[in-house]
Amino acid sequence: MPDMQTERIDEFLGLDVRVTVSTNPSLIGLSGKVVGETMRTFSVRTKSGVRVVPKADSIFEFKLGTGELVTVRGRDICKRPEERVWRREAR
Repeated sequence: MPDMQTERIDEFLGLDVRVTVSTNPSLIGLSGKVVGETMRTFSVRTKSGVRVVPKADSIFEFKLGTGELVTVRGRDICKRPEERVWRREAR
């Protein structure tokens, strides 16, 4: 699988997301807006309510403000949001 583009996203909150791959078949295709994030999960507001999705077990497709779609492996972003930003700025 090609290198995913985690570098291109500063913040996941508020982005539209779709789960493209998951070890939990009931999460595949789930889509909505990211309304919360922890080190290991995203909270996604869907038409039927808020669902918690484990990051490590999934691959996500995010829609950026430009309309561009970016694919991200959840295991690559299993960090606290503030740690993810700090590590990128330290490079």
